[in-house]
Amino acid sequence: MPALIHLLRPHQWLKNGFVFVGLLFGHAWHDPLIIGQALAAVCLFGGSVLAVFYAGSAPWIFFAYVAMNIAYSLGLKHIVILDVFIIASGFMLRILAGTLGLGIAPSHWLLLCGLMLTLFLGFAKRLAELNVLHKERAGHRRVLEYYTAPMLDQFIGITAAATVISYALYTVSAETAALHGTQQLILTVPFVLYGMLRYLWRLHAQGGGGDAAQELLTDPHLMAAVFGWLLLVLVLLR
Repeated sequence: MPALIHLLRPHQWLKNGFVFVGLLFGHAWHDPLIIGQALAAVCLFGGSVLAVFYAGSAPWIFFAYVAMNIAYSLGLKHIVILDVFIIASGFMLRILAGTLGLGIAPSHWLLLCGLMLTLFLGFAKRLAELNVLHKERAGHRRVLEYYTAPMLDQFIGITAAATVISYALYTVSAETAALHGTQQLILTVPFVLYGMLRYLWRLHAQGGGGDAAQELLTDPHLMAAVFGWLLLVLVLLR
């Protein structure tokens, strides 16, 4: 049984938490009906039957996700840079499942921050693979032949900065203050910045960064940053 549980990779289920981001920032967590639809949206990734009968207006997201993964497996995974964009697209479809699928219009800020964060995590994963595999990287993942550590450092730096800046601008925008009735969301920025820097430290000094979910579950600093951010957001948006 432990081996079967390990095969299911339950730590990877954390990725489906992106489904609930729209629920949080759309102020829909008080609506039992929408919460129920969100839980159906999580299950949506389990099969097409659930997608068709229980996912509200989001079935197309499931089929787009399946088609994208098929295309990725058939060859897109070997195309440098595009491979990471495809991975990021999977997370973006999760966000759309938790917004459009529940009748919540996703904000431009949400989509921008989500894209930058997932690209950052994707390029960090590629660098972690390079750090581990070194000269044998081509035998593990063909696309690694086209990446170099200095190149990935630049990609990571750009997407990390874009993530923090876009989130910071979101917290101080007039649109955000009007929607949430508070101008204090900027207080959550230090948690985001600390989490990003801690992840970079894990990547460069500890040989981590290969699995974002695993990093979160094994690093108390990352866990504290995420839960501290979430708790403060819930307090400010109450």
